Amino acid sequence: MILDAVINTLDYVIDHEIQRTQKRQTQGVDRIRDKPAWRDYGRPQVQLPDNYNEVMGRWTRGEITAAAAMGLTGLSRTTFYRLAHQYKNGGIGV
Repeated sequence: MILDAVINTLDYVIDHEIQRTQKRQTQGVDRIRDKPAWRDYGRPQVQLPDNYNEVMGRWTRGEITAAAAMGLTGLSRTTFYRLAHQYKNGGIGV
């Protein structure tokens, strides 16, 4: 019986703390959203390497493997395939 009361109390405290943290995070984001710093908020976008179009052309023609193309461009696997999808759909200029 005492154990149940302790567990219920801890559960309440944890839930309250999570709600408080989420509220403070939301307030912080709302405050910065109104300032010019919001433009620079978050993770920066990946810059395309200078040789991107050349390497992607070679990769789509089958002249080099995807691993070789990743090495030549210096992109991670996930970034390479995300950009390759955009390249094939016309999202990135050829």
